[in-house]
Amino acid sequence: MMNWDIISEFVDSTRLWAALSLWVICFGFYFSYKRLSEWIAPPWKKEMNQQKQETDKE
Repeated sequence: MMNWDIISEFVDSTRLWAALSLWVICFGFYFSYKRLSEWIAPPWKKEMNQQKQETDKE
């Protein structure tokens, strides 16, 4: 009986850790992607805005 308690506890904890790690990986990937796009985007956005302003002036 004691063994089953340990096994069920182990299974539950591994499921919990799997779900938690999956959530962390997804959140981390999303967060890093958002951060990267924020870092990479501004120069492109600035260039696009400058080009827009130049074409608007013409």
